[in-house]
Amino acid sequence: MKSRAPTSFGDRTQKRRWGMITALGVFLVLLVGLVLGVAMLAHPGKSVSASTVDNVYISTGDGILNKLNGSTGAALWHTQVTDRNLPASPAIANGVAYFGTLGGNFYALNANTGQTIWHNQMGDNIISSPVVVNNVVYIGSDNNYIYALNASNGSVLWRFDAGVGNETVATRSVAVANGVVYGSSSDQVDHSYLFAINATNGQQLWRDKVLNQLFTDVKFANGTIYLASSAITKEGGPHTTDSYVYAYDPKTGSRLWISGKIGNLVLSAPTIANGVVYVGSQDDAVYALNASTGAKIWRQPLAGPINTSPVVANGNVYVGVATGQSTAAPSRTSDATTTTGSIVALNASTGKLVWQQQQINDYMGTPLVYANNLIYVGNNTNKVYAFNAATSNPVWSYQMNSAVPFNNAPIAAAP
Repeated sequence: MKSRAPTSFGDRTQKRRWGMITALGVFLVLLVGLVLGVAMLAHPGKSVSASTVDNVYISTGDGILNKLNGSTGAALWHTQVTDRNLPASPAIANGVAYFGTLGGNFYALNANTGQTIWHNQMGDNIISSPVVVNNVVYIGSDNNYIYALNASNGSVLWRFDAGVGNETVATRSVAVANGVVYGSSSDQVDHSYLFAINATNGQQLWRDKVLNQLFTDVKFANGTIYLASSAITKEGGPHTTDSYVYAYDPKTGSRLWISGKIGNLVLSAPTIANGVVYVGSQDDAVYALNASTGAKIWRQPLAGPINTSPVVANGNVYVGVATGQSTAAPSRTSDATTTTGSIVALNASTGKLVWQQQQINDYMGTPLVYANNLIYVGNNTNKVYAFNAATSNPVWSYQMNSAVPFNNAPIAAAP
């Protein structure tokens, strides 16, 4: 039987604490906006059809889910749950908001009223966003398992062990397509897995093991599975930061390509649009790769690390840039970016700077969401902003009533 360390991330065993330095960095991105993501491990960076979005939902560090009007920023409701931290954005489906907590609880709230419909204890930290398909909620927990829950009542339909044998692994957010659940996990010491699961019964279809790399969330696009990785630094070994992007055949699990080395840690999943894979790195740059071959199309240096997934819309790539060390002068129209945290829009074809937005106090590179021609983002002091995606002009801001600083404000845009 698998033994588990206490649910607190800081109380993990000494082996895992020393074995995976980057895993701690990933966790911090979710919790304090410093890098998911790692993760985000949140579902950082999302683009949503404008015709389907009226509201934004924001998680906080002290266990509050907020709902705001997406056009005006007016508060609609907020709900306090029992656990102290909601590290990832909720999933909104069929009038219900689904999300997990660091205490291992999983909640379903009425999206119109904020009232709790049901909740289920999953056994350990839940640091990723759920996915809802065909009235089933798929969510990974830090207790080794991917769960399928009945979306109506929270009952467990099946669970899948994301490790092999008696090992302990941490799971990431999954992707669901064509009746298959695709997910990743890592022992945070030596290796990671990519796997495919039958969405109906939880049976494994295939699994691939990669040594010395920590996987991000997976993305399914155009009949291909994509994900990125960061090097695992082992206790007593040399410090390495080589990262990669991978493409897999979803039917067989065979690797289609692996990119060239990316110069520093990649902590969040890539974004795929129009035959291009976009990924941000801790080497202060955004990369565009050919989605069919992995060949580099362009690399755009910025003024700080990229902690979360880029967002692609309207021919632009929107990127949150954390505080960096560059001495470049401020500019809205050149390729130079500044030393403070900022949001930038890059031309998706060329990588050239379109605009730069710095009117966000205490911004540390947290996730962006696009909807209704607006960019939504939270800062490090629990404030949420909406900016015009075409001009970068501020539209509204809202100060959340949260007592916990260093909140990464995971956001979902939905009806």
